[in-house]
Amino acid sequence: MCNGSVGAQGAPHVVDRRGKGIVAIGIESFADVVTRHVYVDKTMAIPDLVDRGGVTLFCRPRRFGKSLMLRTLQCYFEAPVEGWVDDAGPLFDGLAVMGAGDYYTAERGAQIG
Repeated sequence: MCNGSVGAQGAPHVVDRRGKGIVAIGIESFADVVTRHVYVDKTMAIPDLVDRGGVTLFCRPRRFGKSLMLRTLQCYFEAPVEGWVDDAGPLFDGLAVMGAGDYYTAERGAQIG
């Protein structure tokens, strides 16, 4: 799996949209973490997972962000449904996955059928 948190200069890409410096501990909601807390951008794992295909096992110690990563994938691929699922597109603005290429951004929230 790629290390999506490292930018071109080798420094971690940290997102703190509120500027408060509050680290999220035990929060699984991607929307809450990316908008209200400090978030280490690991969204470059999404193109890696799309390219890999098949089955991927997330094998990490407890409290290491497995659930948050799965919620991130859910937000990225889930299509908006009026009254049920909000469009999560603005949550990904400025994150690394949006610069990965048109192929991966076209997969975000794609409608089936």
